[in-house]
Amino acid sequence: MIVGITTTLNPDDGFERVNTEYIDCVFRAGAVPVLLPPVTPCAADSLRTAHTMLDGLDALILSGGGDIEPSIYGAARAWEQTSDVYPARDALELALAREAYARDMPCLGVCRGTQVVNVALGGTLAQDVRAAGLTDVCHRQEPPYTTATHRVLVERESLLERVFACDGDGANGANGTVGAMGTVQMQRRSIGTFQTERAAGARGIWNVPIEQSVPIEQATDSACPLRLDVNSMHHQAVGRVADALRVAARAEDGVIEAVEAPDRSFYLAVQWHPEYLPDHMPLFYALVAAAAAARDAKL
Repeated sequence: MIVGITTTLNPDDGFERVNTEYIDCVFRAGAVPVLLPPVTPCAADSLRTAHTMLDGLDALILSGGGDIEPSIYGAARAWEQTSDVYPARDALELALAREAYARDMPCLGVCRGTQVVNVALGGTLAQDVRAAGLTDVCHRQEPPYTTATHRVLVERESLLERVFACDGDGANGANGTVGAMGTVQMQRRSIGTFQTERAAGARGIWNVPIEQSVPIEQATDSACPLRLDVNSMHHQAVGRVADALRVAARAEDGVIEAVEAPDRSFYLAVQWHPEYLPDHMPLFYALVAAAAAARDAKL
């Protein structure tokens, strides 16, 4: 399996870069990572480049980074907090996100990647969660990023829930908390292989082998959703959700923390940075497993 990872420009030295944690997670999940740098801000050229890039890939990761140019989703720059806009990256990633959706290619968005898929499919953004009045909570933590700083509530019946909440026999075990934030008492349970049906209109099924244990807080309320302890490095967030997407998780303050496309096999984006959190490896295992299933279906 070959997984493409988009890069971000470091303006201080002119290098395109990506956090090595992405590379490590993809390799640990059983795939080969390759980097996808932008080459031009021209939308037409970026579309052709995106087509060529995806032709050689089995899955896509839209990595974190700076802000998207607001005019792309019909807004002006409302606050000075909007920064680190890189037109060439916007052009390529929007093209990649649209084409991956059109092809039903497995795609995982991370932080900025959540915003990219929403804008690519017609949604909008809140340019700054506090300035826009969405929350008084700061969603941009200082290092270390391996530390969880807040909790998100996962929507029932979502792909995100199925990735994290399963028992070894394949049954959904959605009650509990993944992560170890504060003084929550945790226990470990092994997670085996589970099988998830693709949404209506998509094809086939995929099996996800997860060869690790995930800490789970046993919930006492059977109606309680899965809760994930996450890190947080964003100041923007999804505004109006694109018609093709649905909300998969929210922070406790109501900010949207994950979106997914219910009519695709694996098109999921999370606002946090799972590459820094060992307990969130299931996202990368599931991405690679979905890519393997898609490849097998073509044989």
